[in-house]
Amino acid sequence: MSPVPRSILWVLVFAFLGCDDGGVTTDTGPGPDGAADAGLAVTPPDIPWLDVGVPPIGLTPCPEGWRDVTGGDVTECHPYPEGGAETCATGDAHFPGEPGCRAIGDSCPTGDYATTLPSGDRILYVLAGAAAGGDGSIASPYAGLSDVNWNSATAGTTVALGKGTYEGTMALRAGAHVVGACAAETIITGTDSPIPSVVTVTNAGVPAVIENLAIAGASQWGVRVESGRSLDLRGVRVSGASQIGMVAVGTGTAVTLTDVVIEGTLRGGASAFGALFVQDGAQAEVVRVLVRGNEGQGLFADGIGTRVTLTDVAVQGGAPAFGTGLGSRGVTAQGGARLEASRLLVSTVRDVGIFLGETDTAVILTDTVVENTQPRSGDARGGRGIDVRAGGFLEASRVLLSENREAGFAAVEEGTAAVLTDVVVRDTQPQQSDRRHGVGVGVRLGASLEASRVLVSGNRAEGIFVAGAGTAVTLADAVIQDTQPRESDGLFGRGIEVLDGATFGATRVLVSRSREQAVLALGTGATVTFADVVVRDTLPRANDDFGGGAIGAQSEARIEGERVLVEGARGLGVMAAAGGMVNLRDVTVSGVELTACASTTCPDDGFGYGVAAVSGALRLERFHVLHAATCGVFVAPIDLFGEDPVPAMDPSIDLVSGVISDSEIGACVQVDGYDLDRLQDDVQYRDNGTSLNVTMLPVPGVVDAIEP
Repeated sequence: MSPVPRSILWVLVFAFLGCDDGGVTTDTGPGPDGAADAGLAVTPPDIPWLDVGVPPIGLTPCPEGWRDVTGGDVTECHPYPEGGAETCATGDAHFPGEPGCRAIGDSCPTGDYATTLPSGDRILYVLAGAAAGGDGSIASPYAGLSDVNWNSATAGTTVALGKGTYEGTMALRAGAHVVGACAAETIITGTDSPIPSVVTVTNAGVPAVIENLAIAGASQWGVRVESGRSLDLRGVRVSGASQIGMVAVGTGTAVTLTDVVIEGTLRGGASAFGALFVQDGAQAEVVRVLVRGNEGQGLFADGIGTRVTLTDVAVQGGAPAFGTGLGSRGVTAQGGARLEASRLLVSTVRDVGIFLGETDTAVILTDTVVENTQPRSGDARGGRGIDVRAGGFLEASRVLLSENREAGFAAVEEGTAAVLTDVVVRDTQPQQSDRRHGVGVGVRLGASLEASRVLVSGNRAEGIFVAGAGTAVTLADAVIQDTQPRESDGLFGRGIEVLDGATFGATRVLVSRSREQAVLALGTGATVTFADVVVRDTLPRANDDFGGGAIGAQSEARIEGERVLVEGARGLGVMAAAGGMVNLRDVTVSGVELTACASTTCPDDGFGYGVAAVSGALRLERFHVLHAATCGVFVAPIDLFGEDPVPAMDPSIDLVSGVISDSEIGACVQVDGYDLDRLQDDVQYRDNGTSLNVTMLPVPGVVDAIEP
């Protein structure tokens, strides 16, 4: 399009402004107080917590024994003291929610045997180093595990293991009871024979019980329970087992773990390996358990009918898995399993903190912290806090996701759904391999998310990223703040981005101190619906000081909103571009400054437009646009001077019942023959330097999307 002829410019000016004795009227309003003096009632956002800065996110009161962490926007809770978990002596552990180290199970007695042996049971005594040929009495104990007739040790029989190290295995009958002296000094090492595990249960019935001992350095699995059998572990340490620390398999199988540590499980050439596996319909109740430093999976639940309950559990560390350094996962649920966790810590594992996937899989979290997830060692990728996909369902409340990598929370694929309540996602770090990403919340490819009372703070690239047809997010009482640029190139740092057919609804939301763009809807079918939303203090890109726009829709995306406040944007307050559509009611756009680079590297791209339609469509009803550095309203084709302009539609702005005030120029029109009545339906132009300008001002371009 060629420049608009000067003769037409003058016609537009006079038609718009009117004449008085040949003079131009530059102020059509009655006074300096803008909308209030004009009788305009712009309803502000109704956000009860706005003056406080964050919604009432209920991470507190903290669970008993957890530490209040203050100093941030929300008081957080952590299960360990400020210095972290203590380093404990062998046989001791620092369980979450407790002040320091203590014995795993009972403390070591002064004598050879536990002082808590059950009364009334038949007791068989075993003592390492005892003389051969003993009869199992306390006066003549058995010398080793192989001396015990395990088939006869049925319900009502207790096997008392004294202090010492025992080679061998235990095949327990239902109801059998094995009691060590303590986890520090009663140690079972397994055997090199082809028996697959150190401990098995041989028949169904009342649970077998093992207490106060360690299974250490075994060249086979630690514990195996299957085929409808049951086992209770109390005060047991499983350390350095080969392939699997403990596995429960099969419908009717049930295990209970209390005061248990599973650590240092080694791969041992297996394809499936890790600390605790519950599969194919088995049940597990896990209370006060530490899982740390295992290769592969930490806690793994798989299969229809599988049920796992975690209470006061910590999953920490994890060595590279699969023999290639690919990673380790803290907690996994898949294949239709159900896992419920309360007072859970997942920390410093590799690849994914909590992973769940597949139809009918459900995870319910309360009072959970997922922190410092590390990348896979083989390719330096991954590090997500929570990853939900392939049709899984997550319900999470009172959850902190902090300093993970790549994404704090991710939901991916059709049928995947999540509900988050009282959640903080903060300080997600970039992917180590390329220093990109670091997204706070990412929802893609048809997944859905409902979130309320949420703080998304200090993440990278994007605070919330929503993409793909069928993807849907609803957000209420939320703050997205301080989104940082990508570490790799200093680009982005957007608060909310909605792409390519996704839908996003927001109610009572504050977006503050984003970079480059606070809210962006981009691509065919991308739809954003606002009610009671504030966008404040958008910052420029870190690498070149360009950008800083507040709200934008482009490339056939749509934004609808009511009761919207934009304060302190740079370059552009609200923009519809390249076929994008914006329709806002009861909206105030205040204090749009020039882009930060206008005085240095981008003197021709300072903009400073309150609202703009650049080959897009924008409509405001009941509005106030004030203190725009250049134009209160700007309308132009996307390429005003190019021979082949590329607007997806004719640019248009429709203004109904509003005030444009205290700006350098009230309205900037760069469309030949534009109907200026569309800018004057009960609209006041007040206290502007000039009410209308039709000279050629810089035209903003489109914004790039961030790749999924």
